[in-house]
Amino acid sequence: MNYRKDKYQILHAVAARGLTAREAADLFSVNRHTVEKWCREEGISMDGHKHPRVGFILKMKRKRLSRLIRELAVLQREVKALQGQDPSAAYIPPKPRRK
Repeated sequence: MNYRKDKYQILHAVAARGLTAREAADLFSVNRHTVEKWCREEGISMDGHKHPRVGFILKMKRKRLSRLIRELAVLQREVKALQGQDPSAAYIPPKPRRK
């Protein structure tokens, strides 16, 4: 979207749509600190803007969960392969899997 950098248009979006300063800054291509300064000057409350959105945290947790599941699958394959070997034999690490 191509928006003109109009202070009052940006402040209206922050107040009406409930955008955070960061979201408004990204949307209108201005500095986040400038948006926060304008909000302070106009008396727009920034109380709910101190913490990240739940959706952002949920996305990060899902990404971490999927990474951990992949790592667990690799460990399970390695343990299964090691269980089938002689415990007193020398350990020779497997070659990396090609994709």
